[in-house]
Amino acid sequence: MRLQFLLPFLYAAAVVAQQPATQDHDTSRMQDSHMHDHGFMQGGLHHAVAKGVLLDAKTDANTHTITLRVGPLNQPANTSHMKMPQPADLVWSISMTGWILAYHPKLVDASGNSVPGTVLHHVAFWNENRSDFLCPNKEEHIFGAGGELTDWALIPGFGYRVEKGDQIRIETMIHNPTPTSYDKAYLEVTIPYLDDASPAPVKNVYPTWIDVGTCGNSSYDLPAGPSKKVATVPVKYSGILLGVGGHMHDYGEQLTLEISSAKDSESDASKTGVSNVGPAKAQTSKTDAANGYVTKAEVSKKNDPVAVLPAKTDAQGHLLEIPVVTFYQTGGYPIAAGDKLTVISTYNNPTGKLLHDGAMGIVVGYFVPQDPAALNTLRHAAKPPSHDMSHDHGPLHL
Repeated sequence: MRLQFLLPFLYAAAVVAQQPATQDHDTSRMQDSHMHDHGFMQGGLHHAVAKGVLLDAKTDANTHTITLRVGPLNQPANTSHMKMPQPADLVWSISMTGWILAYHPKLVDASGNSVPGTVLHHVAFWNENRSDFLCPNKEEHIFGAGGELTDWALIPGFGYRVEKGDQIRIETMIHNPTPTSYDKAYLEVTIPYLDDASPAPVKNVYPTWIDVGTCGNSSYDLPAGPSKKVATVPVKYSGILLGVGGHMHDYGEQLTLEISSAKDSESDASKTGVSNVGPAKAQTSKTDAANGYVTKAEVSKKNDPVAVLPAKTDAQGHLLEIPVVTFYQTGGYPIAAGDKLTVISTYNNPTGKLLHDGAMGIVVGYFVPQDPAALNTLRHAAKPPSHDMSHDHGPLHL
């Protein structure tokens, strides 16, 4: 998922921004692996808990950067994420008010040497003090990266707002499909930030995750051969998209984002008395419909393409990267309240067997609302963690 994700996407915030660079800050509140109702990243999977994994944060006040370090991560060769003990969730408490501008992840060993990104299954940052504006049942997902180590690049003039005391939950899943073992690897994420100021030096952006799982689990079973999964999410707020990237798993071929106008839908219904999608759906089997797989004909002809993101894979089908499409150079891609965003995830699984929870299809971007105050109601107090030795995160997975 090499997204260069346009915003500091995401989420995590300038913790300890007022501390000198020379001082270390172990802000990890390492918890027993627990069920978290709004994690949505593990798909309800249960794993053994990796012991001794901590979160350390260092702030360089001169360069206005924070470096988060998760580890050590012990990863024996040829071990799947189901058999690998997984780190417990870690919580980063924001110690300043301001803006996060970007996220730059990498993997290193204890000596600082580079470790291949393929041993990272995913990492996800969640703001426990805000709800997602597309899926209010979820916490706001502010940053994510997979084995392609997506670099969420800075967008001049925009930033993700954080408040002192915000709780950023960091969920990490590891695996090692390589023949080389890695002992004491570390995930490092460098985060540039701005301190609070008035007038605001940047405009607030909101992370936008448009998922074929809609507002439920992100992971889904990947059938053998070619397949397609489609989902639509309504938008309640008017604004603009600054750009989008995406996240898939191995054997992914393409992500497509489309938009359908509420005005178009109303016009069609008044003229024909039926939905554009209805007749096409009748052409799919009941089994396909139940699984969410659809034919190309099912996608409404009124949908306008926003972005096509072809996946780059190696000869074995392992995901290498997904491109980023930006719109901010031309003023952003306009979205009106009532519009619907449709994401199409296309795979081709050559293994000849169904891969349980083997796929994801998520288009990720940055949204700037026309009325920022309208999203203020999404802020809430963080919920206390409930402990459960299962590493179960409710309905999702990245």
